[in-house]
Amino acid sequence: VKPENVHLTLKFLGDIDPGNVENISSTMKAASAKSAPFSLTATGIGVFPNMKRARVLWAGLTEGVAELIDLQKELDAALVSCGFKREKRPFRGHLTLARFRDRMNPARLESALKDAGGAHVGQWSVEELILFKSDLRPTGPKYEKLAVHALALNSQG
Repeated sequence: VKPENVHLTLKFLGDIDPGNVENISSTMKAASAKSAPFSLTATGIGVFPNMKRARVLWAGLTEGVAELIDLQKELDAALVSCGFKREKRPFRGHLTLARFRDRMNPARLESALKDAGGAHVGQWSVEELILFKSDLRPTGPKYEKLAVHALALNSQG
């Protein structure tokens, strides 16, 4: 994945009616106002769905996860008013680092992941929610920002 395309998905919306973008954006703005900025740390890597059929290499999240889950739940609940269903599966925040086009050798992959262990991937400040439009291309996805809303809760009380 190109570094500029690495992102954390809180809610996948699928195909949406362009006429609904403003309503979704307003809903996101209200949800973002209920969360203060926070730090997030990514440590450790793994694969989806499993070693034998690995398609995605991901980095896990270790610090700031409680705040992230609160934000995701707030957003998920708010988007019900826009016609989206609540997620039934538990949220598992991760960063997609790579996608495998070809089948990987499970033994070599497992060895590489073991060698990487709990590698520190990065730390950053989460300060905004972004509504992205993705255009899937043979060369990889191209993302366009449709709306950006700052996390705005005043943590000073």
